[in-house]
Amino acid sequence: MEEVASYSLALLYGFYFLGNLLSSRITQKLGNRLSLLWGGTGYVAFIFSLIFPSFCTAECLSSGWRPFIVAGILLTSAMCGITGALLWMGQGCYLTECSSESLRGFYSGLFWCIFTSSQIVGNFAGALIIDVFGQTMFFVVMTFVCAFGVALFSFLTPPTSSSATAAGKNTPEPPPSYREMFLGMWEMSKTRPMLCSLPLMLLSGVVISTYVSVFPSLVDDVTGSSSKLLGFVFLGLGFGEMFGGLVMGKLADRVGIKKVIFLAVGFVFVATSMSAIAHSLNAYGLFFVASFAWGIADSGIQCMSIALPGVLFSDRTANAFALLRLAQAAASTGGFLFWPRISSRYFILLFNCALGTVTAVCASKLDLKPKVVSAYRRLDSKTAMMFGDEFDPNEQEGDVELEASEHALTKHSISIRKRSMSASSGI
Repeated sequence: MEEVASYSLALLYGFYFLGNLLSSRITQKLGNRLSLLWGGTGYVAFIFSLIFPSFCTAECLSSGWRPFIVAGILLTSAMCGITGALLWMGQGCYLTECSSESLRGFYSGLFWCIFTSSQIVGNFAGALIIDVFGQTMFFVVMTFVCAFGVALFSFLTPPTSSSATAAGKNTPEPPPSYREMFLGMWEMSKTRPMLCSLPLMLLSGVVISTYVSVFPSLVDDVTGSSSKLLGFVFLGLGFGEMFGGLVMGKLADRVGIKKVIFLAVGFVFVATSMSAIAHSLNAYGLFFVASFAWGIADSGIQCMSIALPGVLFSDRTANAFALLRLAQAAASTGGFLFWPRISSRYFILLFNCALGTVTAVCASKLDLKPKVVSAYRRLDSKTAMMFGDEFDPNEQEGDVELEASEHALTKHSISIRKRSMSASSGI
C-alpha cells in the first residue's frame, strides 16, 4: 500500500490545484463560514476512508477487497483536494477580514501556531492510542475529532468593520461571473506584485513535498524504518512550526514581511544542510534539529503567504489567494509525483536551496510600502472643484512613508478646509 500513499497525496494536491480555480467565486458566493464548513467535509471523508485498510489483513487485501479500498482512498483524496481549496480560501479571506494592517502578521502567525500544534498533539495521541487500542481505533477517534472541529465552524460570526459601516457598505457585492473571475485572475497574474510573490508559493509547495516524502526516507535509512523514531523526529517539525508561527508573524509586524521571507529562506538552507549532514553521518539526533529547522522554514513561508494577499491585493484578496494557492498546489503535486523518481535525494535538497534563492531575490523586488489616499478623497466634489481641480474618487498618491504622510495629510486637509470656508464667506 506504500505506492498508494504517494498517488493519494499527488491526487489530493492535483485536485487542490483544480479546486483553487473555482474556490474564489464559490467563497464569495457562499461566504467564509459556509466555505469553511463545506471545505472541512473532505477532510472527514479522507480520514474515514483510512479506517478500512487499517483493519484489513494481508489475506483480506488479497481476497478481492484491495481494489475497493484503494478506490475509496483515491476518491476521498480527490474530494479532500477540492474541498480543501475551499477551506483554505475561506480561512485566508476570513483571517484577512479579521486582521488590521498593523496586526496581520501577528494573526497569521497565531493561526499557524494553533494549526500546527496538531502535529504535536497528533503524534502523542497516535503513539498512545495505537499502542493501546490499535491503528483502527486511532482513525476512528481522529474521524470524530475532525468532524467535531468542522462543526465548530458553524459558530463563526462575520467580523465587524467600522469603516465599512461608516461608508454604508454593509451589503456585499454580488460575486463576479466565472468569466470575469478568470479574466481578473489572468490580469492579476501579469502584475509585478503577483509575479514577485509566486516563487514564494512555489517554494512552499516544494518544501511541503520535501519534508513529507523525502525527509522521512532519509530518516528511515538511519533508523531502519522505525515508526516510533520517525514520530519522535517529526515532533521537532511540530515544535518548529509552532515556534516559527509565533515568532515569524510578530516579527513581520515589526521588521516587515520581506525580512521574514529572507529569514524563512535562510532556515530552508539550514534544514537542507542539516538533513544531508545527519544522513551522511548516520546521526539520528541531528535529524531532530533538521526537523525543527524545516518547521521554522515552513511556518515562515506559510505565514507570509497568508499575509501577502491582504497587503498587496486588499481589494481583490480572494483572487490573490486563489492564484497563490494554485502555485503552491502545482509545486506540491509535482514534488509528490517526481521526487520518488529521482534517485539522488541530495539533488532534491539542492533544488530547495536554489528555489529559495530565487524566492529571496523576487521578494526583494516587492513594494510593500503603505499607500496613502490623496487628501482630496476626504473632501466632496464641490470643495475640490472650487480650487479648479478635477475630483477623482480613485485617485491615490504614490508610495509614501506612513508616519510622514499621515502628518502631511492632516495639515493638508486642515489647510484646504480653511480655504474652503474663506471662499464660501467671500461668496
